[in-house]
Amino acid sequence: MLYLLKKILITARRYPVVIKMAATILASFGNYMETDINRAFVSFVDSNDEQNLSNLRKDIIYCKLMYRMSPSEYFLFNFQNKNDNERKQYVSHSERKEFAKKLNLNDETWKVLRDKYQAYLTFKPFYKREAALICHNSENSLNIFCEFANKYVKFVLKPLGGEKGQGIYVVDFQKEQQAPEEFYKSKLNGQDFVAEELIKQDFSMAKFHQESVNTLRMVTWYDKGMIRKVYALVRMGMGKSFVDNASAGGIIAAVDVDSGIIISPGMRETRKMVFEQHPDSDEPILGAQIPKWNELNLLINEVVKVLPTRKWIGWDFALSESGWLIVEANSTPSFVGIQMCTGKGIRHIIDATIGSYCQLL
Repeated sequence: MLYLLKKILITARRYPVVIKMAATILASFGNYMETDINRAFVSFVDSNDEQNLSNLRKDIIYCKLMYRMSPSEYFLFNFQNKNDNERKQYVSHSERKEFAKKLNLNDETWKVLRDKYQAYLTFKPFYKREAALICHNSENSLNIFCEFANKYVKFVLKPLGGEKGQGIYVVDFQKEQQAPEEFYKSKLNGQDFVAEELIKQDFSMAKFHQESVNTLRMVTWYDKGMIRKVYALVRMGMGKSFVDNASAGGIIAAVDVDSGIIISPGMRETRKMVFEQHPDSDEPILGAQIPKWNELNLLINEVVKVLPTRKWIGWDFALSESGWLIVEANSTPSFVGIQMCTGKGIRHIIDATIGSYCQLL
């Protein structure tokens, strides 16, 4: 039944007027997508105009049916001010998941990237720092943790399969009230983590926000020995946050893949807040040059060859005092940030890379 409904919807998308009629009918029921739409209204709409909200509700449902956009994507991509031709150029999170599923079925190297320690071992020469696996069902786990803590005192703990910067925190045993053994037993027992040596960030990147390690997200397509740099984003923390992920409250901005120049203001995904300068440091964002861009490109040319069958990867790089290094690699990088920051869809890029490849699978 679900398959049949999907086939009907795919056919109906050829006739936008039919989709608009369906959206109007669904909106009249009031409870279709009600929770997601109301949540988006709270985050993105400052209006008590019932007629405006009613029209928005219909259009959000239309875009869900026609373009598979979620209510939050609708506002992040400014769909309320875009026509159908412009909307067609955007690629939704829903489509990204389908692309990722097809790639993962064809190539199991995604498992390496989902496991932070396996990724570390795979790309170890490019991490330029030490890491240790803290696995709760290992007899040596406590000893490994204590040895690492005694060696580095201050370091980063990351959940083994964590995403979007969630669960990451800095441990500093100069400030902790517990010894490493007590800390492990009270806070880590029963969970798997990777302990990583802190990255000593170069000032040229730290100047944006010194509390976080500010990173460069570069998404690459590697096929038949050819590398395509699909898009790039710079990511910065805010306030006291150590992580820079946009989904965790950080700031992102689009970067030109050829020059390394930041080509958009900084933005946040929560309410699509826009910053010409970083709100904490007052450092200009738009127009800033990402340092040592040529060095970073040389690194990218090397790392993509380590897993040659993994065609699509989102790399997170940091500029340390000793040069660019890998923070981590992602098997299914998001499409949201780049489309939000540039105000343009990336359909043409996706169709020429991951989209065309998935059609052949």
